[in-house]
Amino acid sequence: MNQKLLSWLGSVGAFAAWAAEPSSVEFASEAQVASDIRLTQSAVTWTDNAGPWQWSVTALGATSGIDYQPVTEDIFGYSTSLLEGRVAGSVLARYTVTPRLTALASVNAYGGYADYQSIWINQFYQQSFAGLPGLEEPEPGGVNGSLGFRWEYQAATGFVESTVTRAHDVIAPGYDEVIDPDLGLVAVTPLRSQLNTVGWTVKFENVLTPRLRSQLEFRLASQTEAGLRLSGLAALNYAVAENWVLRGEAGYTTEAPEEVGINRFRGGWGSLALNRRLTEHWWLSLSGRGYTDNGEIQDSISFSTAAPPVTAWQGSVGVRAVFGSHSFKLSGGPYFVNYGPVDFSTLFFANLYRDRTYGVIQAAYRFEF
Repeated sequence: MNQKLLSWLGSVGAFAAWAAEPSSVEFASEAQVASDIRLTQSAVTWTDNAGPWQWSVTALGATSGIDYQPVTEDIFGYSTSLLEGRVAGSVLARYTVTPRLTALASVNAYGGYADYQSIWINQFYQQSFAGLPGLEEPEPGGVNGSLGFRWEYQAATGFVESTVTRAHDVIAPGYDEVIDPDLGLVAVTPLRSQLNTVGWTVKFENVLTPRLRSQLEFRLASQTEAGLRLSGLAALNYAVAENWVLRGEAGYTTEAPEEVGINRFRGGWGSLALNRRLTEHWWLSLSGRGYTDNGEIQDSISFSTAAPPVTAWQGSVGVRAVFGSHSFKLSGGPYFVNYGPVDFSTLFFANLYRDRTYGVIQAAYRFEF
């Protein structure tokens, strides 16, 4: 669930841009660095068109470097440095059925830990239960696919898009302790190691005026051993003046727990970005975004790995240059993550769920042909 801090369920971006894109190849890299955590990600994307078909292929590589530090109460833990990699690939395809109706399909696969929190929690288990029967060395990964359509219900001004997604993920499991009355802890039993998710998304995009474009999006998702999650998003693109574009977004998500007595998960986010065209070739961008929630609701049996409430915000300054078929973008800024206090059940993960300040830098190059 903490992967949400990296994306906040999407960004404002240019609405409906994919369908209008020319053939292109793009390279993008990002680094996110704190005092004890170093995250990198690089991707190459090839987009092309062939008659009624449009498709995009992406290959991605990422690394997560962690200086693991157990709390002093963890008598079995020891400090160590960890480095884990992740590879991923995706294919997105669109087929123009009629001038106003487009069929959509995608498939994505990855190998490796989805986020650094999972690496940290798995290391805790590997140290705490080393040598005990039942302890597994995880091999996380996953695959997901989607099918849908995009319909232009008003010529050039009104669009509706709907997709259904199915995902299967293999994760690093938690463990339940096996206690012998005479011998004490003798083994561990792996808990949930696979997640199945089904989701549905519907999105409306409208050109309200020559200067204003809106987006409304609603999502439903159901995941293994979790309640039904509902998310909503509203966004606006506004051309303030000839060389100024303002983009804003706000969203909310909630999850209904399956067990009575567990608090309902709630989270909200928002962002604002201002783009200014400086010259014929150069653009300047300023952006900020924030996120907050009331904490995770999934607990293990013996103790909790769930994250406490969190508030995060990020500011960024960027420049973009366009010279014919070539475009470049560079941006960066601080990223602050502030957690609420851990309680007795989550004490062992106090160093995972502690406040951090990251530096984030992003770079991209795009060639159109």
